[in-house]
This record gives sequence, structure tokens and C-alpha cells, in this order.
Amino acid sequence: MDTYNDVPSGLTWAERVRATAKSAHAQYRQIREKHDFLIDGRAGFATHLQQFEARGGDVADALWFVWYVEAEPNAVESPKVS
Repeated sequence: MDTYNDVPSGLTWAERVRATAKSAHAQYRQIREKHDFLIDGRAGFATHLQQFEARGGDVADALWFVWYVEAEPNAVESPKVS
């Protein structure tokens, strides 16, 4: 998923960060509507997930995704993304 081209380049850095976060969140929701991550997780990590669940863990709470963000050189703003 690449959000770089989804937001206008003329925005301030803080506006671009917020718009990019919204775009990434929308793309993630679209992927989730078409794909079941729990099925893939169970297929790829069956033994580990079985042990995790046996200890009372909830697999849905263990799914994490990484979103890499590159800071603007010499950025001074610290925008809050919601």
C-alpha cells in the first residue's frame, strides 16, 4: 500500500501527514473487506497461534501492521494524527 500519490503535494507537511494517515486507514479498511488476515495468520503461524490461544490470547488482538513514515528533513512541526 503506497499513499504517497494519494495526497496533494502542495499541502503543508502537517496537512500531508494527516491526509496520508487518512488514506492509509481507508486503504487498510478496503483490504480488510476483501481479505481475512486471521486465516492467513493461522495458516502461517498455526503452532504459535495455537499455543497463544491455549494461554488465553486473542489472535485478533495480536495482529499488528507497520506503517513506515519518513520525516521531512528539518521538520519542526509535530502533528497529531487522529
